[in-house]
Amino acid sequence: MRISINETKLFKKLIEQIYNVKINILPRGITIDSRLHESGDVYLPIVGENFDGHEFISSVVENNPSLIFSEKELKLNTLTIKTDNNRQTIHKIVKAWRKKIKPKIIGITGSNGKTTTKELAYHVLSKSIDCFKTDKNFNTVLSSPLSFLSAKQSQKVALIEMGTNQPGEINSICEIYNPDIGLITNISNAHIGNFRSNQEIAIEKGRLFNSLPKDGFAIINNDDNYIPTIKTNAKKITYGFNGSTDFKGNIIDSVNITVNKQKIKLPVSGFAMAQNALAIFTLSSILGIKNNEIAEFISSFNLPKGRGQILKIQNIEIIDDSYNANPVSMIDGLRRLTKIKAKRKIAILGDMFELGKTELESHEKIGKFLSSSNLELILTIGSRMKYAHKIVKDIKTAYWFKSKEEIIDFIKKIKKKDDLIYIKGSRGMAMEKIIEGLK
Repeated sequence: MRISINETKLFKKLIEQIYNVKINILPRGITIDSRLHESGDVYLPIVGENFDGHEFISSVVENNPSLIFSEKELKLNTLTIKTDNNRQTIHKIVKAWRKKIKPKIIGITGSNGKTTTKELAYHVLSKSIDCFKTDKNFNTVLSSPLSFLSAKQSQKVALIEMGTNQPGEINSICEIYNPDIGLITNISNAHIGNFRSNQEIAIEKGRLFNSLPKDGFAIINNDDNYIPTIKTNAKKITYGFNGSTDFKGNIIDSVNITVNKQKIKLPVSGFAMAQNALAIFTLSSILGIKNNEIAEFISSFNLPKGRGQILKIQNIEIIDDSYNANPVSMIDGLRRLTKIKAKRKIAILGDMFELGKTELESHEKIGKFLSSSNLELILTIGSRMKYAHKIVKDIKTAYWFKSKEEIIDFIKKIKKKDDLIYIKGSRGMAMEKIIEGLK
């Protein structure tokens, strides 16, 4: 991972003040991967389970770094600062950077839709406010803080995506940022992995609301079973499609909703996008954006790559939802597919990872949904998707494949003009390669 530093002089001055050193080369970036290191970068080698970045310091030195932080004693001509733990060093620097540039921090977490919600928020807010957002899906306790070091002093709002794979990580991220506003999209067993239950996931995600100050805002999805119960000292602002809320959504049809009577045309159909739009309408209103402007900006949003955009390849259409998958997002995506008019609808689905003890049940649930759907052809790949295939194969036209190459060859042989193909699977399945093979 490499991050470009935009405020180079300010960053240089900050490091010199913290560590009482004189940096002779203006830092242009900060990297934890020696392969991505560029001349003038600060290098922070990380000790991981399978690697130690210190082993590659010699190659970095040849590339003229401005500074090296090392957990090991080094004798180099390059400026080096000895540390006890480089992960903690990153956190220390980011905390100082946050205080130096002073943006309003908006933390975004949840089981589904974090990245799309962050990107939609940026699309809407950046039209009126100078904004920063964490890059790509940099949302871990390491990648999110590093990404923030590219923020500029002029940016008044920072949108921080916060992910977690195990208890304690959201709390660690919040301790670095001290967020002012928190938005939790939803709670589900999307990637239950190291968590034992949805309640435990809610506790972990809820650390975002727990961390907010009294003058902050907790943006609460009132339709969720868990989020309204999370404790916070901040002011609660509710949104939802059900019950009484501060921001009340109503669904007109698959691509149109209203929020507090303001009509919004969604950029793509589906309930997941309707929820995202309602959440961002709420956030944007808090920050002073006018209702009609919010509606206009939401409508003009383009989905990030691999997160549901429709591609035209030769004479067929593909819904590229290949970036990642979990039980909730896969059902949402398939439901969207069932509601779109097309001559023939085909689903290509790969394994869902990080489901722990719910792995079998979750894939069988997909099979049951497919069995009662209006999809004409269902193609699956991966050992876990065999569970879904076993359920659906006697009810629908369905095939299980050993490789993506087999799927590509099969589609090329049977495709018809105006086919609509939906593709989804967990990140590790690299389902986007099927799309590349069909081009």
